[in-house]
Amino acid sequence: MKKVKIIKYITFIFTFLMLNGCKEYPSKIVFDCLDENGWSDIYVIDTNGKNQERLTTNPSHDYNPCCSPDGNKIAFVSDRDGPTGIYIMNADGTNQKRISETDTIDASPYWSPDGKQIIFTSYFGNWEEGINEEIYIMNADGTNRKRLTNHPAQDSEPCLSPDGKKIVFVSWRDGNPEIYTMDIDGKSIKRLTNNNAGDIEPIWSPDGKKIVFVSKGKRDKNVKIYVMNADGSNQIRLGDDSASPDSDPSWSPDGKKIVFKTLSKELGNWEIFIMDADGKNRKRLTYNEVPDGRPSWQPIAKE
Repeated sequence: MKKVKIIKYITFIFTFLMLNGCKEYPSKIVFDCLDENGWSDIYVIDTNGKNQERLTTNPSHDYNPCCSPDGNKIAFVSDRDGPTGIYIMNADGTNQKRISETDTIDASPYWSPDGKQIIFTSYFGNWEEGINEEIYIMNADGTNRKRLTNHPAQDSEPCLSPDGKKIVFVSWRDGNPEIYTMDIDGKSIKRLTNNNAGDIEPIWSPDGKKIVFVSKGKRDKNVKIYVMNADGSNQIRLGDDSASPDSDPSWSPDGKKIVFKTLSKELGNWEIFIMDADGKNRKRLTYNEVPDGRPSWQPIAKE
């Protein structure tokens, strides 16, 4: 009798671990990909590289997807019906609608932690006289648009911290693209990187303790992914020493993985990869004949 109970107990523990402790964080990855006509569209794929599915199908450029914290919505950029602007859609690609104003050029959307707001980059000027970029925030339905930066130099690529109190962004205000932080109201600006290389694409880790970013040019004579503490200290390169450029990093919801794109002679194309947060265990996800980019981790949508 005791042996039967022990066997049942062991079976229960084994089953529990298999169903809970040993499974990957429930999530998918959205990204943009060129189609056969040269237009870019939004796709979604499982974290094991299976079940690739197309979410947008338009004779236009749909790109730069960013998933809401609950996984129910995707913000993205499109030029389908006028100036390039920000759109949102459901996680399955339905109900696509523009939330940017019709006379503005907006890009680089990123959700607030509560999913109620979107921070983004807006463009001013023209190609003849020069383009400037400033950081704005608006409600997730496009209302209550508010400007946060006002500087002659370009400010772009904003990302909100997990507690919603800080913004990390890229600025040329000191003559080179570097990474800065500021408060949610645009005040208390602080420079985090100071390199001859250009440092771009900063993203907060889910716990708010780290920032992943891309450094290009003189630092490594190539484009590589780095991680640093939230105060700018301890800047460390992730990944290998290959000549392959790595960019477009995005954290997994649990902070244990980073998804990104890379290019090499062997691949002959930009493809989506995953690696551990320390840069180890690189794994290829996409095998497309056209470039893939801008991956964003998507939590499984809550019912």
